[in-house]
Amino acid sequence: MNQDAPIVWARVIGLYAVTLLVYSGFGVIQPIFPVWAAQFSSSMTEIGMATTLSAGVGLIGARPLAAWLMEGRHRSPTLALGALVSAASAFVMPSLDTLGAVILARATQGLGFGLVATAALAAVLDMAPASRRGQLVGYFGASTALALFIGPLLGGLVAARWSLDATFYVTGVLCLSGISAPFFIREASVGAARQGFSFAVV
Repeated sequence: MNQDAPIVWARVIGLYAVTLLVYSGFGVIQPIFPVWAAQFSSSMTEIGMATTLSAGVGLIGARPLAAWLMEGRHRSPTLALGALVSAASAFVMPSLDTLGAVILARATQGLGFGLVATAALAAVLDMAPASRRGQLVGYFGASTALALFIGPLLGGLVAARWSLDATFYVTGVLCLSGISAPFFIREASVGAARQGFSFAVV
């Protein structure tokens, strides 16, 4: 973006709101997941693997994948794809009956969330004038930090009011909000030719 170009705050705030919802959705199941996963195993190591390792692997794998998907292309398709993957993983999780399937679903969910996180930050950078990038990235960080408060709190309330399974459906609905991202993202110009992968994009 041109250094002197004005910030279209309606679009930026819309993107922040979408990202806040997706991040909150991912956080909804965080406090209840170990309790829910205990039905599949009595091993704390296995429960810990299902809770953190699988999601971590997905998040790590998502960064280069997101960079590859966005290389020479717009950001919103990658963001929307990540939101759909995260939502689908959440919706199917209550129907799973083995720990292996749960771990696979968690890894897939983490992959989708990583696509959202990477594409959203790239979109913020694209929409920010060079002289205001620090400001907009700071606001982006504040919105994601707020999700760390909203998500687990909402998850606890939903689990207490309805059931542990209900938290996964709430997560899925919140993650689906990511498909609205193209309405808010002002895409930067993209190259006509696709270049090779570079970790500089991650």
